Amino acid sequence: MAKFLSRSLVEDDDAHMKVALGYGDMGISAHLQASKTGNTRFFTSNTHSSVVLQGFDQLRIEGLLCDVTLVAGDGDEAFPVHRAMMASSSDYFKAMFTGGMKEQDLMCIKLHGVNRIGLKKIIDFIYTAKLSLNMENLQDTLEAASFLQILPVLDFCKVFLISGVSLDNCVEVGRIANTYNLTEVDKICQQFHPEELPLTAELGTGEFVKSTISSYHGWLLNGWLLYCPATA
Repeated sequence: MAKFLSRSLVEDDDAHMKVALGYGDMGISAHLQASKTGNTRFFTSNTHSSVVLQGFDQLRIEGLLCDVTLVAGDGDEAFPVHRAMMASSSDYFKAMFTGGMKEQDLMCIKLHGVNRIGLKKIIDFIYTAKLSLNMENLQDTLEAASFLQILPVLDFCKVFLISGVSLDNCVEVGRIANTYNLTEVDKICQQFHPEELPLTAELGTGEFVKSTISSYHGWLLNGWLLYCPATA
């Protein structure tokens, strides 16, 4: 009796077999497995998921088969979307559309926790897997991603902040990190010592810069203190 072989005959790291069975130009990969009934070859399309995503995005653009409309809390602009797409990308929307909430049966839903810019960024990402970030749209995007539980977007925002933090902007980046509980970003910001920072404002009363103190609470706990030298 032939012995069943449970392991793959095509190892993932075998470059020669990948060339032989990869069909790279066709967007196909193959996996060969042997058993007592003979060889079975399993095929995987490397392009199918992206084609499906592009197809849903085109349906959204054309307004086809959309079954719910989302409206941001700060305006009236309508965003027609597909419940299945939103629920598959976000635990927030999954709970909303499948958990017996009143929104489950509504055709138009007002999302008071996000603004128009943030909501558009999130929807565009869900349908394209792409996200463009700059300091002007970052906080709107962060707020929406945090509220709607879009974890990949939160990760993109963290990477954006960490890659761009500098002596000139670490106070602002630290404030954003504290607001949205981005601990990895906050740790990077705390590597900049307060005595190296430029003055953020001219103070004539000797009052502390509240936003700076809040952003660098960890420094204050370690004995660091920002003050205006003119009033010392």
